[in-house]
Amino acid sequence: AEFDTAPVILSQVQSANGADFVTTRQRSADAEGFQLTMQEEEAGNAGSHFVETLGWVALEAGSGTSGGVSWLAGSATGVTDATATVPLGASIAGGARVIAGVASYAGIDPAWARGAGSTINSFDVSVEEDASQDPETDHFAERIDYFAFDGPGILSAAPMQDILETGTLALNSDPVTVALQRSYDDPVVIAHVATGNGFQPVNVRVSEVSGSSLVMQL
Repeated sequence: AEFDTAPVILSQVQSANGADFVTTRQRSADAEGFQLTMQEEEAGNAGSHFVETLGWVALEAGSGTSGGVSWLAGSATGVTDATATVPLGASIAGGARVIAGVASYAGIDPAWARGAGSTINSFDVSVEEDASQDPETDHFAERIDYFAFDGPGILSAAPMQDILETGTLALNSDPVTVALQRSYDDPVVIAHVATGNGFQPVNVRVSEVSGSSLVMQL
């Protein structure tokens, strides 16, 4: 089904068939679709990577409350490697939890959205580059798509139809099994590093996705 305008789109590698670092990159979203690929680190195999399962979520820009979860979806332009504060345009009580992703392809170096904290009405984000080949991490301005929510919970499209659940956890390089609150048929998982505690470039790897659990690690 078509959207009226280009939706907010977030994407994520869902498997770990290839051990090398990899992240999704996307561009050219409109009301009918978008382009999606993967990028390895610069010191990797010249762009070659095993076949992986990629997941994506498309949302109308806007806000609402469902199942007790307040949420907001939108986009920001002009985000570079310098940390930018993105206003949400509305307050999310208790502080916004944000999932963000690079939604354009202005800079060709491997890159993803890296968070640096949030408040009730804004979040900090930058376009973080891979530094495996060289220490240069300057990046062209990109569009960032984001989904903000006020805490763990379930969003429903209709009575008795759970379509989305939200949550946060502390994560490091050790694999962690995450138990889902509900059981799903073929779920899609989107994750985002929302803090800047470590100085090294880092992203989330999702694997072993089932109807009731998944594995995450940095």
